[in-house]
Amino acid sequence: MAISLLLNPVFWKEPLEAIQASLLERKDLLTRQVNETGELAPGQILRTPGERAAILLANLYVTPPIVSEVGNYDQDLENDINAYMENPANSLFRGYLWGGISLGGTLLGVVVWAFSIPGTEPRLRRFMTLLLLYSLSQAAFVIFFIPLPWQRYSIPMVPITTCLTTVGFFWLMKTSRRYLTGGRLRALLPKIFA
Repeated sequence: MAISLLLNPVFWKEPLEAIQASLLERKDLLTRQVNETGELAPGQILRTPGERAAILLANLYVTPPIVSEVGNYDQDLENDINAYMENPANSLFRGYLWGGISLGGTLLGVVVWAFSIPGTEPRLRRFMTLLLLYSLSQAAFVIFFIPLPWQRYSIPMVPITTCLTTVGFFWLMKTSRRYLTGGRLRALLPKIFA
């Protein structure tokens, strides 16, 4: 927020009034978007937090990148869209299989991150707590205040979900390596399959 305030001169002279005006304009824009979308495709309006949470997860992990919501410029941009979609890196870790694995890594990362907070030094603990609170508040904002299924509203979650997925997979690799090298896995297998 501080960077946005610094990089937007409109906020410099009267910041409180400018922030209030920008929030009102943003609310008006969202209302118009919802009304216009409701007229063109009423089924696209997400009414419940459950629907919004499902769409957020789908946009982050399952659906391919969406290049436009309305499609009024798709014909003009067709060559660029096709070139973008043909690059496999742009759909990496998406879909039911890879997206599901990535979602599992993110959920594991949240758990590992939350349980590791108390044992860290105070400065790192503060950073980890703030990052976790940011990610939860960002997700809550999208779920409770954005009634549109547009993928662009989930984009701010991508860096934090990537970070949490990395934490989850790193913990999984570290833990599995300990079990594999210590011979514990061989001892656990008969118990697992008994």
